[in-house]
Amino acid sequence: MSCLCYCICRHPGPGSAEPLLGVGGRPVYQVAHRRLSAAVSMIDLADLPPNLLRLRTYENVVVSFQQQRTVIPMRYGCVVEKESQVIQLLDENGAHYELLLQELQGCVEMGLRVLLPPGPWAAVTPGGPEGSREVAGLHPPAAGAAADRLGLAYLTARKAHYAHQDRWTK
Repeated sequence: MSCLCYCICRHPGPGSAEPLLGVGGRPVYQVAHRRLSAAVSMIDLADLPPNLLRLRTYENVVVSFQQQRTVIPMRYGCVVEKESQVIQLLDENGAHYELLLQELQGCVEMGLRVLLPPGPWAAVTPGGPEGSREVAGLHPPAAGAAADRLGLAYLTARKAHYAHQDRWTK
């Protein structure tokens, strides 16, 4: 069994009135070290590959903690082999987490990341010669759709950025 990390917050904090179940149906608990704690649950690695139910469960845990206090949400799949590694993470990065929690105090962030399936829009290449955008495909967009192309180029660049980032975090 491994530990799946959901978020980091200050400790002590208000306890949850009702027990939370995390990904894989196991209870979520806090691992505390000094003034910080991490919300974690035990997980069998076979229960880790993301699907809609697991991602929603993960989100619900983070939101539950966020409703009670300021949190630093962790990316889905942040797993360590044992609790002592969670404590080590809190110890090594504690000063950074404290500053970040102070900075995030009172803030709420909502994000949306959309990954498009392959199609003609995937041929938008950001950059190009002298910063121009080029669109390839059977039906190039109308001249009035320049803003749409720039937005699509931005999203394509973000997709490439996150794909590269994900490669290093797995």
